[in-house]
Order: sequence, then structure tokens, then C-alpha cells
Amino acid sequence: MKDPENKLKRIDIGMKLFNLTKCFRGWGVRKIPGLGRIADYINKKYFDFNRVVLTKVLGSKMYVDGRDKSISGHLIWRGVYEDRSTEIFKDKVRPGMNIVDIGANIGLYTLLAARKMKNTGTIFAFEPEPENYRLLSANIRINGYTNVVAIQKGVSNKTGKQKLFKDGIDHGRHSLSERTNLKRAGAVEIETVTLDEFIKNTGNPRVDILKMDIEGAEGLVIEGADSVLKNNKLVLFMELFPNALRHLGSDPVVLLKKLENYGLKIKIIIDEVDNCVRNESLEYIINLCSTRKIGEAVNIIMEK
Repeated sequence: MKDPENKLKRIDIGMKLFNLTKCFRGWGVRKIPGLGRIADYINKKYFDFNRVVLTKVLGSKMYVDGRDKSISGHLIWRGVYEDRSTEIFKDKVRPGMNIVDIGANIGLYTLLAARKMKNTGTIFAFEPEPENYRLLSANIRINGYTNVVAIQKGVSNKTGKQKLFKDGIDHGRHSLSERTNLKRAGAVEIETVTLDEFIKNTGNPRVDILKMDIEGAEGLVIEGADSVLKNNKLVLFMELFPNALRHLGSDPVVLLKKLENYGLKIKIIIDEVDNCVRNESLEYIINLCSTRKIGEAVNIIMEK
């Protein structure tokens, strides 16, 4: 990560050149006549997609991995990922909150919260995958955020060790189930902890927001979070990825009903694929996710 400020200036120039595509958000650069060649030029001139680069995302500096074809690609070219979800998440965050980010990846939601909270409260950011964790830690440091605790562990239904299967295309798709990967890229052994045990050992702080995006392991987290879910009037941000949930033994409908038994009600369903906030029935959303080939997930927000 040599000369990060110089790298950031180069990214800024590239982003300014690419701003003309903002009005076509969601179309995809190569669907716009002529812009494919422009993108290739900017890529060659200003970016090296085989290494880590520094960019700006929603007011924070972020190191991103150019080899990641999903989250990092969006952050480099568009300066945002999951537009609707991040906007709503930011609106829910308040200074002084305690937030648990499970599946923090390289820190998109963590940094967004830390910036708005202005170094008040605490964000517990869990990311078990070594390369993602390294970038997460670097992103916290470069912004000087002192209210973030990064934890290189997975959260599950038991404390111990489990195998995490890596995805070679989408670095946000590493999963406890190999079946969820788009392109298998080996596996690493990770440490896991239950949320109840972690919160207890941390002094039982209240939890105001719980965010989970862990490729189907959400059901396992909930199994180990009974006390947290019972004792906190929290807001839950959760990716609902039916196929991935099933890969790890969770039925999506049963899971949501279990959350409802804790007093949580679905308030918002965000469909990032179609770039809209939906109000359809749960059954419709589950069916929609299950029939898609790539965009199998939606994000849901539940509140007590």
C-alpha cells in the first residue's frame, strides 16, 4: 500500500472521468455504446485491478481489492454498493449507538456508521476471512475511527472452529457452505463465537443495530443469539438469501417466523437487483429470490 494519497488522487481523476455514467446507474457500463472503451482506458490509466487501491466511499477512504468482481468493483466505479440499503442504514444510525456488523467484509457499513457516529458509541465488526479482515482493519485506521472494534472471527451457533469456503469471484460470497460459492477458491479454518457469548464477555452492552450479511449463516447466528434478541429493542438489517440459508440447514420462512417470535417485524424489503423497495408478501419475495440465477437475495429490515 505505497503512496496511498497519490493513489487516492489517481482514483479521484478516474472517478471524475467516469462521472458521466452516473446518470445510467444500474445499467452496466458496457451496455452503454462507446463507454466500454472509455472504461478500458480509465482502467488501464488509473487503476490496477490486480492489487489493492484506495478510493472514496460515502465520505470515507477505503482500500479495496481490485480482484474482487463484486463489492470492490462497485465501490471503485460508482463509489457505492447497495445504494438503497446503505441509504436506509445510514438513516437508522445515531450517535452513541452500539452496532454489531456480522460479515463486515472490508467495512462498507462499518465505516458508514463510524463516520455518522463521530467516534461515539461502539461498532463491533466481525470479519473472519483473512484478506477481507486486513482491508477492514486498514480502512478503520486510515480514517482514524476510534469507535470500531474489528474481530477476526465468524459468528455462529457455537464457539470453536469451522471451515470457511472462499469465492474467487465475489469476495463477499465466502461462505460456510461450499455450495454457495460462484467460483471455488479453497477454504480457510476460522474461529467462531456465538453472539450471546461475545456480548456477555464484552460486559453486556446494549445492541441497537444488528446487521448480518453472511451468505446463509444468519440462521446459525440466531441460534446463538437468544439473549441478545430477547433483551434488546434492536433494528435488524439482514440479507435474506433463501438458497444459501437452505445450504446451511435453515428454512427462510421458519427463520423469519422465529425472528417474529422475538417481537421483530418486517418493516422494509429492499430489492437491490431491481433497485426498489418492495411491499409484496413474504411468499412473493422468497419465490422471487429462489427463481433468480444471480441476484438471489434481498435485504430486509426488522424492528421491534
